[in-house]
This record gives sequence, C-alpha cells and structure tokens, in this order.
Amino acid sequence: VGLAALFDRLRLGGQLFDRDDIMPADVEKAHLQRADALAQEMDFAAAVQGVVRTLQRACEMDPDAMVGFAHLDVAGPYTVLHPLHQAIFGDVFARFLKIPIAERVTMACAALTSNIAMLDLQEILWRQASPLTELQKQLVQLHPTWSRAMLVRLGVTDPSWLDAVLAHHERVDGKGYPAGTLGDKIPFSARMIALTDIYDAMVTPRQHRPPNPRTALRDLFLKRGQAIDAELSAIAIKGLGVFPPGTFVKLQNGEVAIVIKRVPGNMNPIVRSLIGPRGAPLERFYRRTTDIAMFKIQDVLSRDPSVPLDMRLIWDYAG
Repeated sequence: VGLAALFDRLRLGGQLFDRDDIMPADVEKAHLQRADALAQEMDFAAAVQGVVRTLQRACEMDPDAMVGFAHLDVAGPYTVLHPLHQAIFGDVFARFLKIPIAERVTMACAALTSNIAMLDLQEILWRQASPLTELQKQLVQLHPTWSRAMLVRLGVTDPSWLDAVLAHHERVDGKGYPAGTLGDKIPFSARMIALTDIYDAMVTPRQHRPPNPRTALRDLFLKRGQAIDAELSAIAIKGLGVFPPGTFVKLQNGEVAIVIKRVPGNMNPIVRSLIGPRGAPLERFYRRTTDIAMFKIQDVLSRDPSVPLDMRLIWDYAG
C-alpha cells in the first residue's frame, strides 16, 4: 500500500549511526531536516491518509483475513510491518467499539507514523542481540517527541493525530514516557496504539519465542491496568476471539489447521487444514467447521516457520 516507499523517504541512512561522536541533538536535527525536505516534495498527511483508506476498505471487506494477515505476514522490514499491523488491529478493535470513521482514520494515521523518528534505529535494534547502549536508550525515550515534531514539519495539523503520537508510549500506571501521564489522562487513541504495539510485538516471531496469538491475549489480560488500559485489553480479547484468525490449531482428527474466520460466541471458529494427521502437507487446504466432533480444536500450536503459507489460498483469494 505504499507505506514502505513513504518510510524510505524519511530514513536517514545508516552512516549517521556509525559515528562514534553522535549525540541526540545530531539525530534530532537530521530527522527534522529530512521532514522539511520531504514536506517540499509531497503532501505527507494526504499520502498517509491514502494508505489508511486502503487498509480500512480491506478491513471492512474481510476483517478476518486482515487479522490473519497481521498475525502471519512477516515477509518484510519490521519498521513497515509493525505499524501496518498496529493499524489493522486498531481498526478491528475500533470497529468492535463502533468508533466513528473520522476518529478511526486519525487513530490509524497516528499508528502508522508514531515511530517515524526512529525508523533507522528500529531496524538496528531489530537485528541487535546485545543490550541497548546509553545513546540508544536516550533515542528511544525521545522518539515520541521527535515524531510529533516531524509530523508538524510535514504539515500535519490534526491535534488528535499529533497528541496520539506524542503519548503512544505513556502507560496507564504512569510509568511511561515522555511525560509519565497517568490513566485516562492519556488520549484514548494513544492508549489504543499502546495496546496494539504491545500485542503485535508479542505475536511477531523472535528467535527465542515462537508466536502464539492465544498466549499473547492471555498476556494482555495479565498486563491490564499496568502497561495497557484494562478496558481496552478486554476489548481486544473480545474483538479477536478465543481463537484469533491466524492461529495454528490441532484438530481432533490430528490435522493441523489455521483459524480463518471467527463465529458468534468465538468458541468454534472456521479453520483451514494444512497438514494431515501423519504430518504431511495436504494437497488441498480443507475448510473445516470446528463445531463438528472430528474437527474440534484439541490444542493451540505455535506457528511452525517451516510450513509455507499462501494466504491467498488460505482465505480463498487466489483467483
């Protein structure tokens, strides 16, 4: 949807971070200069809103497929996929709450742009196995303020968009940054972005942790009232269901399947079987209804990275 190309025009390039004498002020200056230059070339706010409209049309057409995509698609740079997934999850949750479209658009715009002041650093940290350096810690703490400043330079005037970006790392227990804002004094949209940020990080594959959406939902429940809003964590659990689309499950007949559609009550979703009872990939992906005894969900599995996925086939969009 063009988000990668948009972000490429905001990146600073790795050379700046290779310097031994780099200071936070140098990074801030470089980011603001990049924003000023891009503002002369394009209407940044309109470009982001165009991406959001595309996402929201897709979420309206098939929210289950979009949630599945956000859980399963990891083929691309984290700096693009993470905000993209946040915007998808946020829109699904906001629709569940029946939030008006104008507010949903603003929230999604903020989700997509909340980390624009750390695109280069985010890629470095994604690959970095060692602890953060003192400079990196400073840059992480400063990025909400800098991202807001960049958006202003890029022509964004919507105060709700700007406020959400500034506050997206505040915590309801007051232990967030940059201001340590407490509870419902944090803008609603910022609390929603914080929720989707934490959830997507939980379901993104890491070397030491295979993703499992159901485990992530359990962890959201445990974090309620601390890092994230308790009411919103409950909404996320209700909105995604007991077995969110994109979850790997084992069926009573021994097949391994992926949840593709939520159903009322959230207990017996529609799934697509990929692997047979003997562990061999199936020639066809069979649609199963899990309220039938032989296809009942027996267990929830972590994603097997060795299983190739064609999401067009899984969700019947191959044609």
